[in-house]
Amino acid sequence: MRANFIPGVEVTIRVANTALTEYEDGDNTGLELEAAKTAAAYIEAVPGANFKVELKLNASFPYTEDHLNCEVYADGTWVVGGVIDLTRPRPLGWAVFLEGSVENVDGGAVLRRFQFAEHQMSE
Repeated sequence: MRANFIPGVEVTIRVANTALTEYEDGDNTGLELEAAKTAAAYIEAVPGANFKVELKLNASFPYTEDHLNCEVYADGTWVVGGVIDLTRPRPLGWAVFLEGSVENVDGGAVLRRFQFAEHQMSE
C-alpha cells in the first residue's frame, strides 16, 4: 500500500514471505483520507496464519531527520512500535519487518508473532 501523500513509502502485509493481495476501499473517494493523512486497503486474512508488516522507504522518501518512529495498529488498537535509524546511508532505501511484539516471560524476551484471528460468524 502506498500513501500518496508521502512519496517513497510502501507497506506490505506478508504471510510465509508472500505479499498479500490488497483491495481498495470501495467507499474511498480519496478526499477524506487525504485530509486525515491516512491510507487504507483491505487484505484477505488467512485465519491462524502468522504475518509480518514490511515497511519500505525508498530513496525518494523526503524525511530529513535522523530517526523515524513507526507504529502498527490492528483493528484500531496499538500493538507495536519501533524507531528506524536513518543516519546510515542506504542508496537503495530501507526495509523494516515488524513480526510481532516482544514480551517479558519468566525474565526473558519472547517474540509474540502477529497472527490472524479465526473468523467468527454471527447471526
